[in-house]
Amino acid sequence: MTWAKIFSNQPPFPDNVPTYNLPRVSYQRLLAGDLTESDRILLGCKDTGFFLLDLAGPSLGERFLRDAEDVLKLTEEFSTLDDTEKSKYKLQQPHHIFG
Repeated sequence: MTWAKIFSNQPPFPDNVPTYNLPRVSYQRLLAGDLTESDRILLGCKDTGFFLLDLAGPSLGERFLRDAEDVLKLTEEFSTLDDTEKSKYKLQQPHHIFG
């Protein structure tokens, strides 16, 4: 499933809300040592503190995208369960290591 399909049922982003075009950095080009991509990271960090990392291409990036899609699917499936079923998976508070 692609990200476009996952978010296709969402309403369009409003035109009257100001946005900022963040620098898009290619993970694949970074791995190849492309200095332009490194410059984009630096620009993003200096300008706003943010940049978009495009994970398409390298197998590790593609795997990360597939895993993220799986998490979204699981979250969607979990949200359809009734509260009784959800309560079976209640987060357990961490225990103190000294008892």
